[in-house]
Amino acid sequence: MTSHIRVQRVCNHCGDEFTAKTTVTQYCGDVCAKQAYKARSRQAKIEHSEAETTTIRNKPLAEIQAKEFLSVTETCALLGLSRRTVFRLLQSGRIPAVKFGRRTIIKRANLEALFGSSVVEGVKADESVTQREKDFRRAQEPVSGLLSASHTA
Repeated sequence: MTSHIRVQRVCNHCGDEFTAKTTVTQYCGDVCAKQAYKARSRQAKIEHSEAETTTIRNKPLAEIQAKEFLSVTETCALLGLSRRTVFRLLQSGRIPAVKFGRRTIIKRANLEALFGSSVVEGVKADESVTQREKDFRRAQEPVSGLLSASHTA
């Protein structure tokens, strides 16, 4: 039971035209088939590695969000800040913390309260803009009086 079918196809790997003897042939030869297989397996490995990386990155963040008390490193991961910035905030007293020997423990509720209460150092945006406008107008009044008097004379 032999088939005498000859079909013109285009190789899925290299894009060259070839004559296929079956209707399911995808590649022009053994070399292209092997190269395509290697490319598929390489891509599968990369996707698997990226999936593992994202689960590893997201896992600690989920664990940190469930904790009530955090270390400095966990606070850095949660807030997306550097260790130096967190230590600076601790030193200035903006983030209250407790030291147990060498360990610094930060209460998660204190971090949430920090973001809930402060809007740019306690100044509302609308008030700061209107105050700037008032200061600008006050500074312009003497200048506008001088300009109008000198141009009319």
